Amino acid sequence: METRYTEEYRVKQQQGVDLAELTIYRNFFRRLSQELLEQMDAIRKAQEYQGKCRQDLIDATKKKKILETLKAHQFAAWRKEQNMKETKLLDEVAITRFGK
Repeated sequence: METRYTEEYRVKQQQGVDLAELTIYRNFFRRLSQELLEQMDAIRKAQEYQGKCRQDLIDATKKKKILETLKAHQFAAWRKEQNMKETKLLDEVAITRFGK
């Protein structure tokens, strides 16, 4: 789009168009350049935000994995303790029955 306007501007310069019209073109190009810079800045900010969000997601995933591992270890320890209690109780029952 800008190329089309640039070409029009060059043609009008060569044709000897009046100064007012050339000033309008020049102002238009300045505005386009400013808008382009603003859009590039917005893209940069969006990419920075995306990177931050990606890192936050990675951190949250790591924390979740750690918690899941911890939960599994705690459950295994609890299950082992329950098995030991059950074994002890069965031993006591067997001793009591054998002793009679």
